[in-house]
Amino acid sequence: MSDNLEVNPLNHKPVLMLVQPIIAAYRVPEFEEMAKDWLIDVYADIPDAKQGFGSLALDKEKFRSITATPTYSLLNGKLNYQSGLLKGLLHKKPDAIFITANIRSISYWLILIAAFLYRIPLYSHGQGLYRKTSLNFFLRAMYSLIVGLSTAYICYSELSRQSMIKHRVAFSYKIKVAENSLRNFYPILPTNKNHEEMGVMFIGRLRHGSNIQLLIEVLDELRGEYPNLSLHVLGNGTEYKKLEDKQQHNDWIKLYGSVYDQQKIAEISKHCFVGCYPGDAGLSVVHYMSMSLVPIVHDSLHFHMGPEPSYVINKQNGICFQRNNAKETLSIALKYLLSNRSEVRRLSEAAFNSYIRLTEPPLGMRFSNILKQQHSALAREQT
Repeated sequence: MSDNLEVNPLNHKPVLMLVQPIIAAYRVPEFEEMAKDWLIDVYADIPDAKQGFGSLALDKEKFRSITATPTYSLLNGKLNYQSGLLKGLLHKKPDAIFITANIRSISYWLILIAAFLYRIPLYSHGQGLYRKTSLNFFLRAMYSLIVGLSTAYICYSELSRQSMIKHRVAFSYKIKVAENSLRNFYPILPTNKNHEEMGVMFIGRLRHGSNIQLLIEVLDELRGEYPNLSLHVLGNGTEYKKLEDKQQHNDWIKLYGSVYDQQKIAEISKHCFVGCYPGDAGLSVVHYMSMSLVPIVHDSLHFHMGPEPSYVINKQNGICFQRNNAKETLSIALKYLLSNRSEVRRLSEAAFNSYIRLTEPPLGMRFSNILKQQHSALAREQT
């Protein structure tokens, strides 16, 4: 092993090169948590607010350096390149690297290979293969190479890890799990809700795959029987203009745009009993759970944008409707809850307990613990 595993003698912390395609708003406190154990050099692109992401809002006092590294699309989006990463690695010579595992990123492969050659511990962080129902030899070989070159591959969830094992990716002993989550600093406890609310909350990017129009159609029909039903939409994106047009004729649809103030989101959630993502969901399910909302998602896990909907277990801590019969089964799910308020209370409590399990300890600490454990193991190998 090289001297790259040695603790920085001036600051008594090792230096971590942290690479993200963007810095999503929910990840900021997690990286600040990691900064308690590491001197962090951040490399990330700055997202377009119109796409529904948060902005690069890092406290410069908590990180050693922050470098904007734009990402460029190549071959009509089939590949991409994040500039400045290789230069940063060679110039800063970090003690370890934490990087998003993107097989379509040329820069990721360059960093992966360079870290291996320079003997710098590298931790790949990715969603695994949960979206793949089958795997060809070439893709299996690519993922096996990624895991083999990485010090550890950190999965978003246990579902992600199981998918890697199921598809017989090599070096499975290197595959770890840090369940992807977000911390809500203004949670709503189940005891602070009366479970008689009539609002349905949607949080997320308003993109084609969000299927927000389906939720509007279902609620519109249910309002014939439950006229006080309302929809609260928090998010921005390519579908926002369509919703503005629809809202003009439907005052029960409340649009808030992009809201990143957790306290404001929590206040809005007090009008709601359900958090529903009618399309291909991701981390929003954890946000719903943190506010004691009953999460509702579809049941086809390999279609979801992230593995986080696997945290929702039907009628244990939320409701799953059928993706291949979405309108009818989503309507049935909502009617089931509207007519069973004791069930809303039970599922609300279970959802909040799931949130606690996912965030204690917080994600940033889980990341740091995995890195420190591997770091210590590598140091022992040196002696």
